[in-house]
Amino acid sequence: MDDDALTKVALTCPNMEILDVSSCLSLTEAGIASILEVCNQIRNLQFEKCPLIKHIGEGSELPNVEVVSAVGSVINDEGLAVIGSRCSRLLKLNLDFCERVTTDGIQAMVKTCRSLRGIQLKKCLQVSVYSLNSLLLSRGVKWTS
Repeated sequence: MDDDALTKVALTCPNMEILDVSSCLSLTEAGIASILEVCNQIRNLQFEKCPLIKHIGEGSELPNVEVVSAVGSVINDEGLAVIGSRCSRLLKLNLDFCERVTTDGIQAMVKTCRSLRGIQLKKCLQVSVYSLNSLLLSRGVKWTS
């Protein structure tokens, strides 16, 4: 699937609540951003193993997004900041195998997403879970590494 195909899906299904575009190797940030503009009811967003997606694109708040899974993606701290600013009601975030995410990015996002309750950080080599421990526990966030 590429950006054009995803845009057609968005126009056909504007009320979708779950979007899983995992392993879509041609999909870019522009494609994700365009579908989120049209489909603002999405609760669960998965873009695992998508090598061209560093973030979900700028835009209006996405108040319904509760789960984001970016396992094995190239998301970075900038991408986390975008998720944090757009998904204020995020409950669960899976960043397993996201090698570009750092401790600073996680800290900034956790401070923004006050409703976050779970985060997965397996094989995030630039994240020091020990330095995050007190921040995550103080916010009631359960994490696995």
